Amino acid sequence: TAIYNFVLQIFTCFIVYTCGQVSKLSSKGQHDKVFRLVSHALILGVATGIFVAAGLIVFGNPLLAAMDTLPELIAPAASYLKIRAVSLPAVLVCMVSGAFCLGRKDSTTPLLVAIASTITNLLGDMVLIFGPPKLGIAGAALATTASVYVGAAYFLWTVSRQIPLKFLVPGWKDIKPFLTTSSMLTIRNCSIMVNYVAMTMVVGSYGTIASASHQVAISIFMIGNLAAEPFSQCAQSFLASIGSMKKRSLDEHRYMVRAMKLLVATTFVCGAAMFALTAGLCSVPSLFTTNPAIAQKVGFAAPIVGIAVWLSCVNCVSDGFIFANQDYTYGALLAVLNVPLLLFILNVGKNMGFGWWSVWIGMGAFYAIRLAENTARVLYLNKKRLHKAKTA
Repeated sequence: TAIYNFVLQIFTCFIVYTCGQVSKLSSKGQHDKVFRLVSHALILGVATGIFVAAGLIVFGNPLLAAMDTLPELIAPAASYLKIRAVSLPAVLVCMVSGAFCLGRKDSTTPLLVAIASTITNLLGDMVLIFGPPKLGIAGAALATTASVYVGAAYFLWTVSRQIPLKFLVPGWKDIKPFLTTSSMLTIRNCSIMVNYVAMTMVVGSYGTIASASHQVAISIFMIGNLAAEPFSQCAQSFLASIGSMKKRSLDEHRYMVRAMKLLVATTFVCGAAMFALTAGLCSVPSLFTTNPAIAQKVGFAAPIVGIAVWLSCVNCVSDGFIFANQDYTYGALLAVLNVPLLLFILNVGKNMGFGWWSVWIGMGAFYAIRLAENTARVLYLNKKRLHKAKTA
């Protein structure tokens, strides 16, 4: 799963680039360019998915061994990875088609696809895992793969009804934007993952109980962290047409600012709700563990976990603003620079004897810093691009 999820992080360029371009081109009425973009993205996505899937199938065992997987787990893990790898072409179809829908302000279709895929996955699990085949982990992988292909088929059917899909082989001019976006997003995502790994390593130095407590806390944190993702997608869908402009009129600037304020306010409220939820869940750790020592540590960290979630929610929508402005290089550069900064914060917390929950102080600081950086950049871009429009 870790290998598969890492591959998906690289493929996020298809979502970010396609969504932004579809939004921008559609607002200008350049529908022929939208048709070509989506057709190119689908062909490129399927080809990339097949290529990477083949690599995972051929090199799955060596990759698992390189990750220090226990010998007795390599066989089932390899089986799971190879079956999931088969789904990659369909995953790319879903990514591109979903980005097209969001770029056209259509959030209903991705919701219906998610429902159809979830039902397929659940039914597949019931039959293949608990039914007569008794396939175990392989059955889970087969069910998930089947659900992805169901989603891809639904997406293609929906998209083909809206635009004339054609088999258009992309040239270098068409491929280059995806590669550029991919490289920047990969650098950004890898840097962020390094931060999470660093936090986990610091927690590990405090012992087994601290590590287990951190795993409980991070699981609760992820519940709240994902809640703001729709607002980030909304920013990319609705603001990319104006955000990507190098010159904005006063009316466009005002619309951009009002929309940003509305999204920030909404996300702030969402973050507050997630603060209450996650802090509340951490305060009742018996829901997640029966170990009293772990429960005590998680309960003690409840307030700072809740604050970290709140900050992460607001930061999430600020990331959406950066993507809407198509400022991918800035996002990658700051993500790299934030790594040594977080390591410094974690080291200071450790030296001051705050214990394992100093990592959660670092988590809160990590999102606060990113939010401040994104806010400063968005304010700068808004001022700079409005100034150009005035003097043009």
